[in-house]
Parts: sequence; C-alpha cells; structure tokens
Amino acid sequence: MMKTKKLKKWYTLAQILLCVTPIMFYIQVSYKLIGSQMDLQALLQQDPAVAISFLVAIINPFVAYQLQYFKKQIETKDTNIVIFSLMILMVAQMLLGNIFYVCVLGFLAFQTYRLYKSSWTRTQVFETIRHAWSYMIPNVAIMALSILCFYASMQIM
Repeated sequence: MMKTKKLKKWYTLAQILLCVTPIMFYIQVSYKLIGSQMDLQALLQQDPAVAISFLVAIINPFVAYQLQYFKKQIETKDTNIVIFSLMILMVAQMLLGNIFYVCVLGFLAFQTYRLYKSSWTRTQVFETIRHAWSYMIPNVAIMALSILCFYASMQIM
C-alpha cells in the first residue's frame, strides 16, 4: 500500500510536468512576440515550426490525462496494460522529440514494473494487447497526432 502511494505520487508529478508544457510554450512564444508586431495567431500561420511546436505542447496534457487513468488501473492491479500503454506513449514522445518525457514515462513504466513484478510471457503479451485495445483509443489518438507532427516536422526540415 505504501509503495502504491509513492508510485501514484510519481504519476502525479509526471502529470504536473506534462501539463506545464503548454504554459512553457506560451512563455517562449511570448518572448518572440515582444519585439514583433504579430500576435500568436499570425506567428502560428507564418512559422510552421512554431505551429508544430504548438501541437506538440497541446498533446502533453492529453498524455497527463492518460496517466490519471493509469493510476486507477494500478489500483486494480492491471499493470500489464499500463506498462504497454506507457510504452506506446514513449514511442509517441520519441516521435515528438520530447526526450525528457520519454525518460519520465520510461521511469514510470520501470517503477510500475518493479513494484508489481508484471510477467511478460509470450501468451500474456498477446493477451494484454488484445484486452488493451478496448480502452486504448486515447493512446492511438495521441500516437496518430504524434505521427502527424513528426511527418510535418520532417517536411519543413
């Protein structure tokens, strides 16, 4: 019970960090806008890199929402699905170029695995994937947006 509380605190900290991302983006863009005569909408239309960064920043609160759901799953000891979902979100963060959040989500996955000693036999992996699809639509949406942002960033480079 005590270890679960500590794990939930790590999840909460990660949620806070993910929710701060759009605020940090706005502060960064505000510094760009101070010297110019543009507003945020004009900057987003003029600079595609800023528009992609905006999308990347907006995706992170949705990841934080998923972590809230994962905390509830941990209570039911359904940790294989949580770890599998965290891996999907790590790939999404890699596509977005958020190495910091890849590390944060990796840390959460490791701590969840370590606490609950999830078993990953071949049969259980397929069973987890089969059961996980029923409530992984948000993860798939996050992954789709991440792929879109990755593709767009590759196009402007």
